[in-house]
Amino acid sequence: MNRFKESRSLKIGLIVIIIVFGSFGIIRSCFGATRRIQYPANQSETMSFSSGDSLKIETVSDNIVLRTSPGVSKVSAEVSGTGKIDCILKVIRSGSTVEISLRYPRKSFFFTFPLYTISSNDVTLIITVPEGTQVSDLSMKTVSGDIDIKSDISVQDELGIKTTSGDVTFGRLDASSVKLNSLSGNMKGDGISARKLTVETISSTIHVKENKAEDYELSTVSGDITLRSVSPRFSALEAQSTSGNITVAFTEEPSMKAKLSSISGTLILQESHGSRNLNISYGKAESNLEIHTTSGDISVTW
Repeated sequence: MNRFKESRSLKIGLIVIIIVFGSFGIIRSCFGATRRIQYPANQSETMSFSSGDSLKIETVSDNIVLRTSPGVSKVSAEVSGTGKIDCILKVIRSGSTVEISLRYPRKSFFFTFPLYTISSNDVTLIITVPEGTQVSDLSMKTVSGDIDIKSDISVQDELGIKTTSGDVTFGRLDASSVKLNSLSGNMKGDGISARKLTVETISSTIHVKENKAEDYELSTVSGDITLRSVSPRFSALEAQSTSGNITVAFTEEPSMKAKLSSISGTLILQESHGSRNLNISYGKAESNLEIHTTSGDISVTW
């Protein structure tokens, strides 16, 4: 009998503890007594940064602005905007990589868990990098937020930009490898210089005004890809599309072997036109250009 009473008392005690802590969680949620950024106040963090360091930036629904500034020795992250939901700005160093993220905790009825959700805030994450700093690798990712690279950026190795539906604008990007990946967000930029340029999209429109790369890999389903002022000195250019149009405009006649094919799209290769296949060599045919579509149009000119 005594053991039964002790067991019952223990259960009652546990229930009381759960109720007390649950009530505390509700109160904490109501008053926002957590270490989060609360709007409309702006917040900022800094981290030491030097040539050879890498930078990784990630948000869910918030916009990202990347810029360079003279006279600074650290990378800074500033949150600007308004909203009703508190967020967490994280600036941490992992080895030689500075990781910057902006997240929104998802709350349960009783407790606040370190899970994240998409916010309805109108927020921009502004990243400032010391001007002239040679970044080793640069990675920028967002789901629905826009990315705006306001300064010319130079990266030693890989520069990657990935969005789902957010739009991307940039000045001039210089890296060993540049990767642009988007589901439906549009991308436009002034110029890209790289050993390898990779573009992958589903329905996005990609437009770059000036391009200089050794190797190109372009892939789209229904989005259009347009590369203007392309350097004729390249090694290989491969592109494929389902219904999206692909346009490549060289600055002058390249020495290449060109192969264009489409099931129902229109083909233009300088002064030559076709509806199925075009195979033409120019000069010494030192480079290879190969573009295939199902119903998308192809235009290669200079």
